Amino acid sequence: MFTVFRTSHFSKQAGIFLFSIFMAAVLLQGCNKIPNESKLEEMSETEHSVARSPVPGKSGKEEGPGPNILRDKKLVKTGKISLEVSSLEPAAIKLKEMTEKAGGYVESEDIQRDKSDRYSGYFKIRVPSESFEKLFGNFNSLGKTVTQSSNVEDITVDYYDTVLRLENMEELRNRLRHLLATRSGKLEDVVDLEIKIAEVTADIESLKGRIRYYDKNVSMSTINIYMNEPESLVEAVRTPFWKRILKGFVGAWDNFIGFIVFFISSMGIILPLAALMYPVYRLYVYLKDRLQVKSAAKQNRK
Repeated sequence: MFTVFRTSHFSKQAGIFLFSIFMAAVLLQGCNKIPNESKLEEMSETEHSVARSPVPGKSGKEEGPGPNILRDKKLVKTGKISLEVSSLEPAAIKLKEMTEKAGGYVESEDIQRDKSDRYSGYFKIRVPSESFEKLFGNFNSLGKTVTQSSNVEDITVDYYDTVLRLENMEELRNRLRHLLATRSGKLEDVVDLEIKIAEVTADIESLKGRIRYYDKNVSMSTINIYMNEPESLVEAVRTPFWKRILKGFVGAWDNFIGFIVFFISSMGIILPLAALMYPVYRLYVYLKDRLQVKSAAKQNRK
């Protein structure tokens, strides 16, 4: 029995010993992992620093942090206003004076007159964004406001996304040019590089054009103005009855003259057609007469 007790006691001690060795191995393995993780973080930090390093071919100075999107917002302001003015011509002159005074300009205009001699005009105004609100409100003094609306579009994300894409494409082009300068392979490889550089250059120019378009719309706001003369002015000046009768006779005479002109103009088509159809008509009459003569001769024989 004593022997059994010693054997059992010895087995417990051996189990404890083996468990202690296992735990020590686990702790040592954990200690080895910690430096490895630190090394991974160090490598990751190094990769980030390389990514932030200046692009070859650009200035060697280290660039600062990018633009603060919350501060450097890119806003496009647009407005639309419809006015009823007593007379279009003086209102249009005053509109242009107000626009030039605010540092803007009239990009396009379209003036029309309807059958009732009532004028209407459309004006597209470009004005510095800092003067947009003030000028937009001052336009109400030109006449009676019928409709008015304004809008502010935030293109900040699209703008800086385009700028980032442009920087990446320029970096890619610099690398391709460097590779082309140091390339000593086959002619086909050189041609492929030149084609790729041309494609990247086209993308760069497209992105630059988009950025210029964004900059123009951000710096210069757009105001669309519609001006119309009221119908009451046209109705107030009524044409006398005798003038309307005279106008009717004039219209009838104009229509008669127009018909004569049309008839004379159409002679250039009628005469050639008549010249072509006359021989056909004569041939038809001749054949018809021959048939009638033959028919009469047969009847006489019977």
